[in-house]
Amino acid sequence: MKKYSDSFSGSVPFVEIGRVGLKIGGVSCLPFYDDAGRSLPFEVAYEIWDKSPGERTEWAGLPKGVLASPGAWARMCRDEMNARLLCLSLVSMRPDEGGTGVSHALGCVEEALSAGLPLVVRGTGIADVDGEALVKIASEFRGERLLMGPVTLENHAGIAPAVLENGHSIIAESPIDINIAKQLNVMLRDLGFPPERIVSDPTTGALGYGLEYSCSIMERARIAGLGGDSSLACPFINFIGAESWRSREAEECGPAWEAVTALAFVMAGCSVAVMRSGRAVSMLLDSISAMSLH
Repeated sequence: MKKYSDSFSGSVPFVEIGRVGLKIGGVSCLPFYDDAGRSLPFEVAYEIWDKSPGERTEWAGLPKGVLASPGAWARMCRDEMNARLLCLSLVSMRPDEGGTGVSHALGCVEEALSAGLPLVVRGTGIADVDGEALVKIASEFRGERLLMGPVTLENHAGIAPAVLENGHSIIAESPIDINIAKQLNVMLRDLGFPPERIVSDPTTGALGYGLEYSCSIMERARIAGLGGDSSLACPFINFIGAESWRSREAEECGPAWEAVTALAFVMAGCSVAVMRSGRAVSMLLDSISAMSLH
């Protein structure tokens, strides 16, 4: 397949995650017009929880006994799904999911790291809960080079310094707004974050639930970043599984709904696709292969 190419004045820096230094980002062209020699411009992060999903296990496709332990869940993703990257979601810290404390979160991060894979740690999105938990996790796991967040315009000043000081990278979340994304990235840089440690979460919508608008914001930001706007030149992370499996349609065709959602975001420039279903991941990779994009 002949590939179209174009030249840009800017580029997206690599961000390294984990002790092994797994690289994400690092592009100087639009998705799949890869001038870096890589077959895929993104990584899949398998989502695991800090608690058992209970009856909501259809997306995981793993035995319930495994899902009861973040460590066992992480190792199963590594061994059975060939995972290269994990995302631990601190679900149980939400008041409506049990309201567990920081000590529980610390234990779950340690368990997840036992799989030996780079780790994304995603908080609850609740300012006061994350403000305490993420700061403590950053300190306790100094040197693990976690990718942590989210931080927003409202709470970044309380969380970002601890993430920076302890050698981790940060997830900057904006509400599907390119101007807010740019403003937050500038503020993080003003605090001392180098571009090589900022990953943008532009907020993800699932297929049929805002996907088109989310993708358009990503595309605008990526073109601006490649065009020389350094405040928008950063990798994207999309929490695809979480959004896809909240849809009504997921009750009947969850893996397909997640896979199609993921494909759209990958085409828009996603650097880390956080996914739940191994079947969905297989569908995504098969679709890309069938389209002869690599």
